[in-house]
Amino acid sequence: MSITPTAKGAAGFALIVVLWFLVLISTIGIYMMANARSETALARNTLAAARAEALADGAVAQAAASQMLSDPTKRWLLDGTPHELNMPGGHATLRMIDESLKINPNLASDVLMSGLFQALGLDRQHADSLGAAIADWVQSGDTPRPLGAKKDQYLAAGRNYGPPGQPVESLDELQLVLGMTPQLLAAALPYLTIYTAQASPGNTRAMSPVVLKATRIAAFQANSTGGQSPDTGQSAEPDGPIVMTVEATAHSFDGGAFVRRAVIAIKTGNENGAEIPRGFQVMDWRRGVLPN
Repeated sequence: MSITPTAKGAAGFALIVVLWFLVLISTIGIYMMANARSETALARNTLAAARAEALADGAVAQAAASQMLSDPTKRWLLDGTPHELNMPGGHATLRMIDESLKINPNLASDVLMSGLFQALGLDRQHADSLGAAIADWVQSGDTPRPLGAKKDQYLAAGRNYGPPGQPVESLDELQLVLGMTPQLLAAALPYLTIYTAQASPGNTRAMSPVVLKATRIAAFQANSTGGQSPDTGQSAEPDGPIVMTVEATAHSFDGGAFVRRAVIAIKTGNENGAEIPRGFQVMDWRRGVLPN
């Protein structure tokens, strides 16, 4: 029995269709496998990041607990010393800084703010202008300082707002100050606080080199112009509860990484005439930036 050319053509066409169908099925299968791998990797990374975040949060809680020990000599120092913590599922590096060793822009003089920016490498003219602008931002009144800025100066600079004339509730607000840049604010943030009641940091604990340099620059400039020097007296302890910045950088064993940055106030109560830690209050809680 012979096969006609028409039958041969039909059989060939059917074979081509089957081959293309197999290629299509294979392509779909490969895509689904690749997509499944991507989703699995994404889920794994998300889980690793969540584990690292839990480790960082646990380290912050451990930092708070260290400040509530009844024996003050056993509490970790608030001087930025790194503490390495081995934890279930990973490890964390913990640093704690006393907020009273920082500068509060709501209370600091424009001279001290200028000193901070000079300590960070800014030239004096720009630093003086920025310090005055910050003081004009947080203090009431319509008349700007000689180098400062009130509403008219902001409008002239193309801004559609002016200084509120009241203390900032978040340090992030300082990015709105005339003359401030994201880079300058990022450099200054580690040395600023809004959680103290002091016009300038005390020197009862070890200041950071930058804050110490800032106070010295401010004192020199104030003395040279006959102004009031920043008060960095020898007060034994800052008034009010201990407030500290806690930064925990955590790494989980499965590759996750996370930085938690928190500001915590230690509450105390009186017992037999002595102030005893009674708990803590979270003042600020945010995700930090991983080091490069």
